[in-house]
Amino acid sequence: MTDFASKTVSNIQSNMTIVAGVNVTNNSSLAQEGTVTIGLFDADGNMISSASVSDSYKGKAAASASATFTMPEGTDFTIKAFME
Repeated sequence: MTDFASKTVSNIQSNMTIVAGVNVTNNSSLAQEGTVTIGLFDADGNMISSASVSDSYKGKAAASASATFTMPEGTDFTIKAFME
């Protein structure tokens, strides 16, 4: 995770805006349509914010996706990424 200046964030605080990123690789030799969803989850496992990126991912290639979140009050949150 980084801030807007691309500096790594290690001490996340309430109301801080962060950028969460994920790298994905299409291991197939064919281009594939897909959607990457990055979600922010609370301590109970409820998704409280998310961002999705749909794209055509080239065969045998890597790509990246990112989402910007403003952290809510509290400290017990998880960020997860899904590919479909």
